[in-house]
Amino acid sequence: MTDADPARLYRTVRLIRRFEERAIALVRSGHIVGGIHPYLGQEGIAAGVCAALGAGDLVTGTHRGHGHVLAKGADPARMMAELCGRETGLNRGRGGSMHAADLSIGVLGANAIVGASPAILTGAVWAHRQRGNPVVGASFFGDGAVNEGMLLEAFNLAALWRVPVLLVCENNGYATTMPVAGAVAGTITGRAEAFGIPAVVVDGQDPEAVRQVTAAAVARLRGGGGPGEVEARTNPVAAHHPIEHPVSQ
Repeated sequence: MTDADPARLYRTVRLIRRFEERAIALVRSGHIVGGIHPYLGQEGIAAGVCAALGAGDLVTGTHRGHGHVLAKGADPARMMAELCGRETGLNRGRGGSMHAADLSIGVLGANAIVGASPAILTGAVWAHRQRGNPVVGASFFGDGAVNEGMLLEAFNLAALWRVPVLLVCENNGYATTMPVAGAVAGTITGRAEAFGIPAVVVDGQDPEAVRQVTAAAVARLRGGGGPGEVEARTNPVAAHHPIEHPVSQ
């Protein structure tokens, strides 16, 4: 069941923000080895999208995926333990920051390969539908993925087979340090529209707006309308990666 409670939406945004701030502190103290890619500033996107999904629906994320996992309902303590490489983590410490998953709540995993998450989700939702399971899914990817062949192949198959997946582009304006204008010909919504996939743009800083747009898209997915795309425009408020030398212990 979807959740339109504004207070709960705020709590999800706040949870992700505090989780990321704490994770950055643990990177700097050396307790999280290898660093992370913070989701700071984009919390409203994950919160809004996941609030419009059902408990059994599927999600795939990116290397910047902590917010996606938490917004779908993963245990924050187990998620943090995963980042710290502990046995009590979601994946017994083996997935870490960029591959965290929780199959029990439909989170098929974050993914370190740029553009891979929509391909994984399209296949997974298609397989569920072939078995008669009426699930839909949402896949997150960044603006840096829109020129990747794997993403465009996922668009093609999702449209061709009318797979009920929502393709969510988190456009923060930069692929690491490359501005969108320097890398993307045409538009991000145009990528989806070229395959006949309906696409909308939303303010990613407004979680309620994201939830409303997602809810409308999900209703269309469940009704057999085929895939859709949401371009959520947001602003980075942290470094791409907090690479710093850990504090001496």
